[in-house]
Amino acid sequence: MEAMTNWHDISGTDFDNTCEYIFFSRYYQNLELNFTVNDYDRAYCGAWLNGWIYQECLALDMQWQLVS
Repeated sequence: MEAMTNWHDISGTDFDNTCEYIFFSRYYQNLELNFTVNDYDRAYCGAWLNGWIYQECLALDMQWQLVS
């Protein structure tokens, strides 16, 4: 991500936000990127977002099971 965006010492939150912008810039024309991305970059960020969603859902499922 740092090499692609030319942004060094990127924080975890900024990494998350940048990856979301990269992924969703394909679908929303009002999101403009000031660096060039390719399909591999978008696929990487899409897979990363899917992993994050999976972890969140798994945590909610475990929490529901414990409360039950």
